[in-house]
Amino acid sequence: MHAIVRVAGVQARVEAGDTIRLPKLDVEAGTSTTFEDVLLLSDDESVTVGTPTVEGASVEAEIVRHARAEKIIVFKKKRRKRYRRTNGHRQDFTEVKVTDIVAPGAKKASKRSAPKKTEEPEAVTEPVEEQVAEVVEEAPATVEVAEAPAAEPIAEPEQNESEA
Repeated sequence: MHAIVRVAGVQARVEAGDTIRLPKLDVEAGTSTTFEDVLLLSDDESVTVGTPTVEGASVEAEIVRHARAEKIIVFKKKRRKRYRRTNGHRQDFTEVKVTDIVAPGAKKASKRSAPKKTEEPEAVTEPVEEQVAEVVEEAPATVEVAEAPAAEPIAEPEQNESEA
C-alpha cells in the first residue's frame, strides 16, 4: 500500500517502512507524528483519490533526525560587465521514517500487540545416513545403456584444380 501525502508544502509518495527527507519540521527527533493530508491512497486492488484529501486516512511516521543537506553553490555572472557573485547555502531537512499507512475506516494497530508466531518446521526424526541408505536400497542395481548410432564420417570438400 502506498500514499501521496502533503507535508510542509511538499508532496511525497510513501510506503510503510520508507525513509524520506522533508523540509525542516518543528518536531523533536525520536517522536512520532501523524500526517493527515493524504491526497491519494492506493493498495493492490483500488485507488482512492481525495477531493482534495482522503477523509479518515492518515500516515503515521517517526522523526529520525534533523540535519542540513549538501551545500548548494549559487553563481551569477553577466558577461563583459565584470559582474560575478558567488553565494551558497545549506538547506535544513528532517528525515522521517513512515511506520504505517491507515486507510479510512481501518482500525489503528496497537503497539502492544504480540508478534505473530510462525510455524516451525517439523524436526527430522531419522538421521540423514538412514535416509540415504533407504534411497540407495530402492535404486535399481544395474542400469542399461543404449548404444548411440554410429556417426558417419565427414567427407572433406573437393578442391578444384585452380585452387590447388
